[in-house]
Amino acid sequence: MAENSKIEWTHHTANLWWGCTKVHAGCDNCYALTFAKRVGNDIWGNDKPRRMIKDVWSKFRKFQKEAEKQNEVHRVFVGSMMDIFEKPMPLVDHDGNPYSEGESEFWNTGQLRDKFFNEVVPNSPNLMFLLLTKRPSNINKYIPESWKENPPKNVMFGTSPVSQETANKLILQLSEVNGLRFLSVEPQLEKIDLMTMVNDETDRVLLDMVDWVIQGGESGHHRRPFDTDWGRLLRDDCKKKGVPFFFKQIDKKLEIPQDLLIREFPTTKTEILNLKKTEMKTKMKKLKCVTVEELRVINDNSTKAKFSATYDIDGLINDGILSDIPDFAYSVQLCMVHENQDGSSAMRVYVSTNTRFKSIILDMTEKDYDGLFKMKFRVVA
Repeated sequence: MAENSKIEWTHHTANLWWGCTKVHAGCDNCYALTFAKRVGNDIWGNDKPRRMIKDVWSKFRKFQKEAEKQNEVHRVFVGSMMDIFEKPMPLVDHDGNPYSEGESEFWNTGQLRDKFFNEVVPNSPNLMFLLLTKRPSNINKYIPESWKENPPKNVMFGTSPVSQETANKLILQLSEVNGLRFLSVEPQLEKIDLMTMVNDETDRVLLDMVDWVIQGGESGHHRRPFDTDWGRLLRDDCKKKGVPFFFKQIDKKLEIPQDLLIREFPTTKTEILNLKKTEMKTKMKKLKCVTVEELRVINDNSTKAKFSATYDIDGLINDGILSDIPDFAYSVQLCMVHENQDGSSAMRVYVSTNTRFKSIILDMTEKDYDGLFKMKFRVVA
């Protein structure tokens, strides 16, 4: 298992086991199969066992600890030497000895997968797991039942089309999965049009079904040719649809043209909140005070949005806590990002009042928050 992976679109790669079976033409020159043969592992094919990777669990804990310490979200590709949604297969150790049912904690890959889903994912909020498969029709079969209604926010489900035929088939299968979805279009072997209409009585196209597109050609001694116009087609279509686009490589030998050197990532919820916190610090330098008239508008909008921190502004005025003098403003003591129960975020604002040492707390919408900074003049209390 690799740390700080050489795969450009992830921070780390992780494998619960080694071994797989070829599925389509994209597997013909599989680097994982070549490497497994080189080290003497007979773990490829429907009738072969898979080699268990014992230290993967400690690696997951290490990845989470590092990301948490840096207050970042790190991507983890699962897995480079396996397909996590392959059917359960028997396990062997490093020397090829089989694990026996009843004598070992794990004896098939399905058990490792369940441990990962139930123990690792829920305890790794700073990791974004990229679960890439050539078998998307198996995803709903093997994920926990709870994920089907409430998919984890730190998991992206992906598949690897390499031709128009595989794109039409695999993306439709992937679309049946509830949650964040991505494509790894590599190695791309022919022109693929992701603006192809989906035959489901809607106006949707294939690209509407995913949240991120990675694209690249094949590398290695037996690499097949890649046409850079294929890259420009996906690049332009992703831009039209607002889908992040990551161009990985032509073949690891040829230099990537400047117009294709685009490496975008989807923004996770945690990253959005961190960005808002940074933005908040910048804007707080400008925001000094707020009038009662503004508080009234903010409060009404927050009530409509069903935010938790709202007040009866008129009641506060009647009680002498706030003043109704026009243009009289109160200082803003603190702003912070608040996450609501429904998953949305609000700007929580602590505002001084007429009562000494007392402040009121309001949740404001992003629109109100941005609107406050358009005011140029204020009378400060």
